Amino acid sequence: MVKKRRLIALLGALLCAGALLAPAAHAAEAEDGAPGGGTSLAAQGAGGQNAADEEAAARLAAAQRDGAGAADGKAGPSGTTGLYLHEESFSSEHHLVGLFAQCNEYFYAGDWDFRGARFTLRYSATGLVEQSVSSITVSLNGRPVSSARIERSLGGEAQQLQIDLPLDNIKAGQNVITIDTYVRTQDSMPCVDDVSKANWLNVYKDSFVSISYLPKIPCNTVADLYEQFTSIDALENRQSAVLLGQGADELEWTLAALALTGISANAALSYQNIDLRTIGESGFFADKYEILVSRFENLPKPLAARLSREQRSAAQQGALLALLKGENGSNLLLLTGSDDEALLRAGKLLGNRGLMLQTRAGWRKVSATDDVQEAPAAAAEYRELDAAGRYLKGPFRQSTSYSVAFPANRTLAGSSELLLKMRYAENLDFDRSMVSVYINGTPIGSKKLQKDLAQGDEAVFTLPADLEISGDFTLEVSFDLEIKDLWCTLRQSETPWAWVSGESMLKLASVENDRILFESYPSPFIKDGSMNRVVAVIPDEPGEADVSAARDILLTLGRYQKDNRGELSVQKMSRIGDLSDSNVIAIGSLQKNRIVQQLGSKLFFQFSPEGTTLRSNEKLVIEPNYGATLGTVQLLDSPYSQEKRALMVVTGVSDEAMLRGVEYIGSVEGLWSIYGDGYVADGVEVFPFRFKEDNAARRPIVEQALQRGDLLNFALVAALVLILTGISAIFLIRKHRGGKPDEK
Repeated sequence: MVKKRRLIALLGALLCAGALLAPAAHAAEAEDGAPGGGTSLAAQGAGGQNAADEEAAARLAAAQRDGAGAADGKAGPSGTTGLYLHEESFSSEHHLVGLFAQCNEYFYAGDWDFRGARFTLRYSATGLVEQSVSSITVSLNGRPVSSARIERSLGGEAQQLQIDLPLDNIKAGQNVITIDTYVRTQDSMPCVDDVSKANWLNVYKDSFVSISYLPKIPCNTVADLYEQFTSIDALENRQSAVLLGQGADELEWTLAALALTGISANAALSYQNIDLRTIGESGFFADKYEILVSRFENLPKPLAARLSREQRSAAQQGALLALLKGENGSNLLLLTGSDDEALLRAGKLLGNRGLMLQTRAGWRKVSATDDVQEAPAAAAEYRELDAAGRYLKGPFRQSTSYSVAFPANRTLAGSSELLLKMRYAENLDFDRSMVSVYINGTPIGSKKLQKDLAQGDEAVFTLPADLEISGDFTLEVSFDLEIKDLWCTLRQSETPWAWVSGESMLKLASVENDRILFESYPSPFIKDGSMNRVVAVIPDEPGEADVSAARDILLTLGRYQKDNRGELSVQKMSRIGDLSDSNVIAIGSLQKNRIVQQLGSKLFFQFSPEGTTLRSNEKLVIEPNYGATLGTVQLLDSPYSQEKRALMVVTGVSDEAMLRGVEYIGSVEGLWSIYGDGYVADGVEVFPFRFKEDNAARRPIVEQALQRGDLLNFALVAALVLILTGISAIFLIRKHRGGKPDEK
């Protein structure tokens, strides 16, 4: 899917290359022989994506040659002249229905020198549209930038609208594109268009924003490199890499793992483009931004020679972070040292964004006693929706969405609530106007709007426990803003309107779940935002496929890490040590994966005795030749632990087969395709199944109650009432008995 969207974006850019990038070129080709080097858009095909990408890149290069020279002689992605190009497609398709409708999409930009920007809108509209009056308006960050008549789609074909975006209205960070539609149908009668489903317009997912630019942030300090390493321009052009020496030991691998997981969440886009590779005495300074981890004794001699006497002393006594500059414009952050504990602290420091951005110097030393941990990322029970508030305007249905971060190892309890505070216009038709709330598209409640509460209304909605929400979710608030007799006019006013106050709050009561299922992944490897005693086990001599698999899995785990307080290490197969308190990830094809070899009959998908194929089981019949091509990932109860720990095996008959399974567990997008506790993948399709008995969180009732504050409070109140009742009964009995002493 990622490749398809990228190809569509590339082809779309070709259509507007002359207007968008002239007189500058899109980009220049990568330097010859620079392995893993940063490439421009025109050279991305050489990065090894696929033949279609190469063809599209060649067309863009041809468009570049047809235009004028490069812009201002400044360096492009690979150190030659030329502009960078950022392209970002919509995250989803939008279906707009009704007389007036609106949708929002977001895109990112860096701190760049913008040279050109264009929005390509792809849509289809009802064949009944009245083209002479129907219109579409595009706004950027709340500022209208273009309006056009809507073209009908008689055969369902896509229409395309290209709009130049004002550069002064694009900001670094997140930007929003708003699409407003006004759709009248032919020969419509009063009242009909307002309620008809025939006036629709679909906005396609392959609509995209293109921005040509030159980066302008220098790289002169450790903080600069740390920030640039995960910048949009660096990752889109594959200019960032973590480097390991050949024959790296477990500690050096652990440092690389800490680097990958610690910086992954910093990336706004394309986090999976961070590379991990091994090098010898050379091979560094091949990327624009690099992080090299190595014991000081194993450090390549050319790099050791570049350290000052003070830096060498720091590396020999503890650990060191130092920025080194290459002659070709590349930048390398060196993590080295001689003390194991200091090295581990330096590795964890890479996961502390706040401290790293404070390192406004060319190097810093790290000791074994430095405090580099972040504050724990505990799940807050009460959260604001949006402190700034949200403004919605226009008649009929208007919606706004909130992305809510929530730990994957916890499940929302039935006492979770939404307090929605709002204001709205007083000229509504209050017989028909209401507000509704949805969780992940499922309605959870509605409230009718009232005129006497227009300037200060609120509603409390309970989040149903049967939704079984675990992990991040989306909350949508939709207002149906109806006005009497609106169908009599073609004019859309600024009214009606609604305002979601910044005082709106979520109460997120939750219980911890211990399900070892892909539905809860990355739990139990991530717990409350921290690495949960994770041990990644790799072959003794990891090959290119093993390195690639480890990189993808670790980068994806890092997307869910909220702090650097957890435990993460990498071990080799022959020296795995004590795993009794660990959640284990075993990576490697059958011949190199000793853990898989030892498990044998405990696997859900087992290998043939000869080790040449995956065998059929009760869930899936597998033809032997086909089974040899399948990658499999399985979540098991760890046989090494008496506690509730997990073992995830990532394997296949061959390296190529194994990587087919990694495709799903190694990306946030791929995780949406899997469920259960075991799956196989053939490179085209994935087949997930559930093998273990229902292991949904069946925690003891008392234990669940102790984790729910509402039930605990209720229990305490009930206990107090019982105690008071008992005391009162005792006094009454004593009083009754003591009132007639002569009868004793």
